[in-house]
Amino acid sequence: MIHDRDAIFMNKVQDILPKYFQIKSKPTAPQSPWQNPFVESFNATLKREFVKHFIFKDESHLRRLLKEYILYYNKYRMHSG
Repeated sequence: MIHDRDAIFMNKVQDILPKYFQIKSKPTAPQSPWQNPFVESFNATLKREFVKHFIFKDESHLRRLLKEYILYYNKYRMHSG
């Protein structure tokens, strides 16, 4: 997962992603604002197409649905490219 270097949560994100989600954490390069639009675009898409359409019962429910959404996003969803 690509994310910015926000000091508020960067260390927590880098610890949690590999431990709980088996996702590698990749912060954007320092002082590289051109990399952030990709993250912001994905976050907006995730919020618009996923978060606003479900009510999550608990964390395990969220994880299961998120895995399904990521599979859909990477394999089947039409992208603007």
